[in-house]
Amino acid sequence: MEDLAIKHKSDTPPGAQLRIHCYFQRAVRFTPEDPLVRSLYGYYYARREKKEEAMAQLAKAEALNSGIIDVAVYSAFAYFEIKEFDKSLAAAKQAYTLGYQLPGLRNKLERAGKWHD
Repeated sequence: MEDLAIKHKSDTPPGAQLRIHCYFQRAVRFTPEDPLVRSLYGYYYARREKKEEAMAQLAKAEALNSGIIDVAVYSAFAYFEIKEFDKSLAAAKQAYTLGYQLPGLRNKLERAGKWHD
């Protein structure tokens, strides 16, 4: 739903009954301890340039210390969006350590001059 909202440049994309923010609020109420929901919610805020809200959700995702690849990947992209490059790099390295194989995340950090071993 989030990608559809970005594609249509609308917080209520075609076919959606609610605003995207409402879906995230429901997801958090349904599974408050799910780190993937928190990292996706953080990415949602980051894409909208709401740094404080993004940081709050990402901190909750980190506190749950899941070791889930997708959490690390979405957190890395979210941190990149809000220009928290050190945190983005740390999350990206965690994702690659956990087995993430796509080079896009590393490439994005390299292009920004933020990737280092």
